Amino acid sequence: FPEVHYDDPTTVGREDDHEGMREGGDLLSLDEGIEQYVAVADPPPVATFWVDKPGDVQMLLNTTNGCAREMQKKKEAPEHSLMGSAQYDVVAVFRELNCVLRAALRSLEERLMPPKVHLILDSCDGIEKIRSEFPAVRCVELASALPSIPAEAMAAIPPERKSWYQQQLAKLAVATSAEVTETFHMWDGDTIAVGDAMPARMPDSRFPLLWGSSVDSPAHFAPDTTGEWSLPPGYRASTEALIGVAPATNVSYVTQWQVWHKPFVHEMLDEIEQRAPAHVRWPVAI
Repeated sequence: FPEVHYDDPTTVGREDDHEGMREGGDLLSLDEGIEQYVAVADPPPVATFWVDKPGDVQMLLNTTNGCAREMQKKKEAPEHSLMGSAQYDVVAVFRELNCVLRAALRSLEERLMPPKVHLILDSCDGIEKIRSEFPAVRCVELASALPSIPAEAMAAIPPERKSWYQQQLAKLAVATSAEVTETFHMWDGDTIAVGDAMPARMPDSRFPLLWGSSVDSPAHFAPDTTGEWSLPPGYRASTEALIGVAPATNVSYVTQWQVWHKPFVHEMLDEIEQRAPAHVRWPVAI
């Protein structure tokens, strides 16, 4: 919110406008002023979201058999639970076995209770010690998870970005493997859940689509030529080249965790291959 001060309890003003926010010459009430600002600041909806308005998630959770707290006690999800997290695996990339990994696994065990956590690690050495504490863990070494990529294609990647590309390709390869549930959580390795996650799937079968704006995810945006904060041009251009659609300039889908559904992932990879030169598979196209 911009810096504001209050001339009286029923109006909202700005530092450079002591008469308050005006609409048609009339002072706006405090609530109206905030609503108007939020309407301008929030990005427009660019996809079908299952959250229609704030509070819907909590309301639905409260009216569903077995809320998250009860599920934690029972260590199993009710068959028709709205959360339903215990049905879905987790896929995550970690660089090494350390205290961050243990904290993340503990939070996932408490909040999501996944049947399996697929860890993509540089090396699985020492994983048995982790597995003794977290039996749901399955380790996949990065080198074995990587799809086959010609050396010349890898050579085209800048050295400082090679590790990041390898992680993304490994995520997609593991995500489409038979060992992972059809719907699952893709989890950033440095993320620790401190609250209950939103439902992975709603009763009407829709999935949550997470996104951020320059207000709550400023690291993903940069000033454009007009001074407005927007997604970097290169990010939008590469996305459009891969799948034929450029994301909106004021919305970022880069989030700490996401819900992935295999049919959608396969559809995206097929789209990437269709747009690539003949006989080029998706890892090389990316």
